[in-house]
Amino acid sequence: MKKQLDSLIKKAMWIAIILFVIRCFLSVGEIKQGASAYTIFGYAGEAIGIAALIMIAYEKWLWRFDPCVKIPYIAGEYQGTLKSGYDGKERSASLTIKQSLLSVEVLIKTAESASRSVTGCIEEILNQPELIYSYLNEPKANVRDRSAIHYGTATFLLDQSGSLNGIYYTDRNTTGDMEFNKVK
Repeated sequence: MKKQLDSLIKKAMWIAIILFVIRCFLSVGEIKQGASAYTIFGYAGEAIGIAALIMIAYEKWLWRFDPCVKIPYIAGEYQGTLKSGYDGKERSASLTIKQSLLSVEVLIKTAESASRSVTGCIEEILNQPELIYSYLNEPKANVRDRSAIHYGTATFLLDQSGSLNGIYYTDRNTTGDMEFNKVK
C-alpha cells in the first residue's frame, strides 16, 4: 500500500507542476506587466486544486486504466463456499469487494453471520498478488451460543480466472477454506 501511496503523491506533484507551468504560460502577458506574488501564488493554488481533483478521480476510478499499476481489479460480487475446520461443514456465502487504489473493503455473508473487513490490502507475495485482510465476524443472535463474535484474518490468492481461493484464521483458534466465483 505504501508503494501505491508514494506513487500517487509523485503523480499529484507532477500534475500540479505541469498545470502551474501551463497556467503561467497562459498568463505570460499579465506576468510581464508585473503580476504580484499574490497572483503567482493564486496560479499555484489553482494548479494544486485541479491536481487534487484529478488525483481523487484517479484514486477512486482511473487507476484501473493505468498500465503502470500492477494491482488487479477484483471489486464485485462473488458467490461461493466456506468450509470450516472447526465443524467440517461447508456453508454457502456471498462476497462483496469494494476497491480503490488505496483501499479494499470485504464483506462476506452467510445464513448465520456477516464478516466486515477492518483493514485490507493487495500485496505481492512471492510474485503472486494476494488479498490480505482482517475482519470482524458478527453471528446472528440465534447462533451466538455456538459461534461468538470474533476477529480473523483471511488471504485470497488472486489470479486471472475470476475466482478467489483462500484461507482464514480466527482468534477462536479455528481455520477454514474459502472458494468464490465472480457473479457475471
